[in-house]
Amino acid sequence: MLSGKYICHDNDGFLGSSIVFEVDNKSKNFLPKLVYDNRFIWFVFSNYEEAVKAFGKPGSRGEATIVIDDYTIRYKHTDTYNEAKLVRVIQ
Repeated sequence: MLSGKYICHDNDGFLGSSIVFEVDNKSKNFLPKLVYDNRFIWFVFSNYEEAVKAFGKPGSRGEATIVIDDYTIRYKHTDTYNEAKLVRVIQ
C-alpha cells in the first residue's frame, strides 16, 4: 500500500492525458529506487481508464491510499516518468 496525492491531467504538454501519483514520505521507501536517482518519487498509472474510474475526470486531485503492481522505473538523460498499474484504491 502506498499513500500520497493524485492529480488528473488532460492534454498536458509533457504527460498528455494521465493521472499522476505523488508518493508521500511515509510510503517512499516501499518502492525500489536506483542508488543515483535523486528525483522526487511519483509515477503515472499505466491503466489510465481504470484510474479515471477511481479518481475522476481531468482536473481532479486529492489524497489516496492505493495498491499498485508492475512498477516500472524509467531513468534516462531526458525528461521521463515512472509508471505503475493501479490495482485498487483503499481510501
